[in-house]
Amino acid sequence: RLIHGHAEYKWETNFFREIVLGGNARFYRPNSEGTIFKDDSVKIKNSEIGFYSGLSKQFGDFIATVTGRMDKNQNFDWLFSPAASLVWKPSDNNFLRVSFSSAIRNPTLSDQYLDLEVGPARLLGNLTGYDSLITFESFRDWRKNPIGGFDYRNIDPIRPEKVKTFEVGYRTTLFNKLYLDGS
Repeated sequence: RLIHGHAEYKWETNFFREIVLGGNARFYRPNSEGTIFKDDSVKIKNSEIGFYSGLSKQFGDFIATVTGRMDKNQNFDWLFSPAASLVWKPSDNNFLRVSFSSAIRNPTLSDQYLDLEVGPARLLGNLTGYDSLITFESFRDWRKNPIGGFDYRNIDPIRPEKVKTFEVGYRTTLFNKLYLDGS
């Protein structure tokens, strides 16, 4: 079961071209009875919320935009993802843009709670990490020589993905027929 809510409000003022405020919430309640998730003895409950806002202002031939978003999954810390852009429109069909963006992706329910047997293997989510795992090579070597030890590895818990980008781009239309956009 997934319950999702999203609200957004946009308005214009004499000073700002546009103001945006919004938020969303998700509540996950999977019930696979242990066939896909680790939920045969414990009910999985996961939630996440996010809030965002943005401002846009026009200065003659320039449009400046600034946005920010805060996201929280119950299993991870708050994450902030800002963005900003400046677009220059020197004529009706020419646009030069410069922008900075950032984004996050919280791990999915499968990334966190998966517990699925697939023949000789078992796929597991990684919410808490794993200690003292042995490598296949180490196990193979041990089978040949049981006196030798294992090569142990630890796996850190899964964490949110983050990306930051910087872009410069130009868009134009030539001869009313050829549309070019490069960045």
